[in-house]
Amino acid sequence: MELTTQYLHIKHGSLHSSKLRLFIIPLFFMATSSSALQLNRHNRDIHPDLDPALEFGDFPDATPLSHTIMVHEALATSTRATELLLPLAMVYIPRERTVRIKEWRGRSGNNLRQLMSAIIFAEVNGIDSVLLPSRKGAIGSVLDLPQAIPIDVNPTLNATCHTTPHPLEDTFLMPICRVTLEDNRRAMLKYVKPLLSQRVVDACAEEKSDASVVTVHMRSGDLLGRAEGQGKCAPCSYLNVIVNMHKYDHIRIVTEPDLKHPCLHYSYNVTSVQIQSSSMEKDICAIMTASNLVHFSSSTFAKYFGWVLNENLHRVYWPFPSSPEVGTDESCPNQILDAVTRTTFLFIINATFPTSPLEKEYFLTHVPASAISLNYTQCH
Repeated sequence: MELTTQYLHIKHGSLHSSKLRLFIIPLFFMATSSSALQLNRHNRDIHPDLDPALEFGDFPDATPLSHTIMVHEALATSTRATELLLPLAMVYIPRERTVRIKEWRGRSGNNLRQLMSAIIFAEVNGIDSVLLPSRKGAIGSVLDLPQAIPIDVNPTLNATCHTTPHPLEDTFLMPICRVTLEDNRRAMLKYVKPLLSQRVVDACAEEKSDASVVTVHMRSGDLLGRAEGQGKCAPCSYLNVIVNMHKYDHIRIVTEPDLKHPCLHYSYNVTSVQIQSSSMEKDICAIMTASNLVHFSSSTFAKYFGWVLNENLHRVYWPFPSSPEVGTDESCPNQILDAVTRTTFLFIINATFPTSPLEKEYFLTHVPASAISLNYTQCH
């Protein structure tokens, strides 16, 4: 939809308006009056896990905000407006310089992504605090959540924020500010990791990081019945490629209680395979303290606990050719891989992915290792 609208630049307390011609879903605002002007709104179905299929590579159809929040011209003439409701269902309150996540969506991994997205958005736009939903959500079982997270001024953070009409990006379910993986990690380690519950802290204290072990997250559950989108999964031979690449001798697999992932009992070229499906706290810590982490599919649980909040991570393996929404590191020449803190290996699977759940198990157990190749590496 094309429109000509008035917008406000809101950055570190300064406001000014000008004309802009855009292709966007219009934003809308809430006033103190009983009826709020609603220009357009998108909806999505509530699902037990809202981890979107669209979380690889670039933002879809993104319109850059360039450190600004765009607001419809009605706001400029309204003296009663107290809240700006962006299309991601988060609320910016100008007088209080806060941003609020309206509600938690999905499970704990999705909730972590909501926190990361809101915190980075607040840092980029000079917002003083992130207000959290009154209901604790799934993440409330592992984080001691306050009512608000104060955000420090970060004038060095360089980012471009986006708005997009894609319905998967409501409620901060997807990042709307593009920053590096290291900026996302820094923010999460600063603001979120200190909120870990004592149960999680105690469980993590029992973990011993071992560089000879490769830790694998194999999600089954609802994903076994899905072949496309988030149900897209690497074949079992992918793990043997990784084992042979870096000469691992021990595998630790963290999976779901159903123990139904077809790759759990595949033949791997190692001395030992440990299969774990324990308490939430112990599974989180297995992922969050791993030195070497393998992703078999796109799971926010593994991405945010294991990739973003993990301070021990040395190598991470991603089964797709493009980085996910957690951000990227720099491309890494092979000759300096041994000198870097963290290396990410991104793969290409040269096989036809299944389009139905009936084909999925055969695909997982029969695609040969020869069909899997390294696309490129990133390092920090």
